[in-house]
Amino acid sequence: MKKFLLIAAMAAVALGSSAQDYKFEKVWEVNNLTTLLPSTNDVRQGIGMNGYYYVNDKRMTTDEDGNVVLEPTIYEIGENGLTGRTFPGGLNCGISRDEAGNLIVSTASFPGVWGATAGLKVINPETGEVKDYIIPEEAAVQGRCDFIGTAKGDMMEDGEIFIVGATQGTQISRIAIAGGEIDYDNSYLMNCDGVSATTSTVLNYYVDANGEDAVLYVTRNAPLKKMTFDGDNFAAANISLPGKGACNGTFPFVFDGKELFAYPTLPNYLDGFAIAENNAEAAMFDVAPTVAANGTAFQGNWVNAEVNGNEVLIYHYYPGVYLNVYRMSKEQAVVWELGDVNHDKTVDVADVTTLITYVLNGSGEGFFETEADCDGAEGIDVADVTALITYVLNGNW
Repeated sequence: MKKFLLIAAMAAVALGSSAQDYKFEKVWEVNNLTTLLPSTNDVRQGIGMNGYYYVNDKRMTTDEDGNVVLEPTIYEIGENGLTGRTFPGGLNCGISRDEAGNLIVSTASFPGVWGATAGLKVINPETGEVKDYIIPEEAAVQGRCDFIGTAKGDMMEDGEIFIVGATQGTQISRIAIAGGEIDYDNSYLMNCDGVSATTSTVLNYYVDANGEDAVLYVTRNAPLKKMTFDGDNFAAANISLPGKGACNGTFPFVFDGKELFAYPTLPNYLDGFAIAENNAEAAMFDVAPTVAANGTAFQGNWVNAEVNGNEVLIYHYYPGVYLNVYRMSKEQAVVWELGDVNHDKTVDVADVTTLITYVLNGSGEGFFETEADCDGAEGIDVADVTALITYVLNGNW
C-alpha cells in the first residue's frame, strides 16, 4: 500500500519558530543541595552526563594523626539525590568531562593562581580509575583559573583540553594526552586574537555542525567567541545569542543538524536560561528565572547538554541551590495513510466526501492534498475520487 509521511509538529513552550518540531520538558529536579552537599559555598561549577550530575566539593575526614582535614571529593547526584558514590576530587571547584565520559577536575588551589605543580585529575566514574597529570611548564596556565571546560577525546588515553588563566591574555593552554601520558610535543600555548580572559573563563571543546573541531570561549561581560583551529593557533568569531546574560555557563552542542547553545539569560546572575542558534532573533526555548536575587554571589549559572539520538538532556545547575534536568526531543513523524484525506487516521466514506467537496469547489475543510493524490498522477481530480472509492469498497488501490 502506498503511504506518505507528514511531520506532525506539536508546539512546545517555545519562543522561536525553529522550536516547533521539538518537545521540551523537565524530567527531574533536586532542590535541597544546601542540605545534601557539605560546602555549597565552594561548589560553583558542575557537569552532567549519563543521567547523573557531578559536583566537586570537600568532605571532612581525619588524617593519621587524628587532625580534621578537608578532602576534595566529587559527589554524584541522581534524580533521588546523592547516589552514595563519590570520587577523588580536586582542590579547585573546576569540573568538567571529556567525550569518553571521564570526569576532569583541576588540582590548582582555589582561588589562588596555578602553581608549578598544578594539574588535572581524570576520573572514570564507571570503573573508578583515576589519573593525575601535571601541566607542563611550556603549556602552563597563567594566573587564576576558576573553571575548566569540556575536553576532546579520552583524557585517560588520548585527548586534549584547553584552559586559560585570568592574566593569560590571548594565549590558550593546550594540554594534550597521548598513550595515557602528557604529550609534551603537542602541549603548548596557542594564540587567539580578540579574546580576553577573566577569572571565570571556560573553554568548551565541541564538534560543530560542519563536523569540524571548535572551542567555545566563554567569559563574563564579554562576547562569546567560537574558536576554530588555524594551524598551531586559533581564529575567533563572535557568537550572538538573544537575551544572553553576563554570567558564565554557556554550552555548545549540535542536535538535528543545528548548532545550538544553552546559556544563562538576563537578568544577570539569576537562574534563567535559554537554548538558541547563533544570531537568532529569539530563543527556541526560554526558562524564566525563579529567584529574585543572586543570593550565592556566584558568577556562573551552569547549563550543559548531552545529545543521545533523538533527544538531548539539558542539565541545569544553579550553584548552591538546585539542579534541574530537562529533555529536548525531536517530535516523531506521523505516518498518514494514502487516502486519509481528512487526517482522522482511517480511510473511509468521510474521506471520499471531503475529496469530492474539494474537487467540486476547489477547497474543503480538513482537506490534506498529499493524501488525496490517490491515483499517483499530478493534480487532484475525479480520477482520484474514483481511485479512493475503489479502495474504500475493495481494500486495494
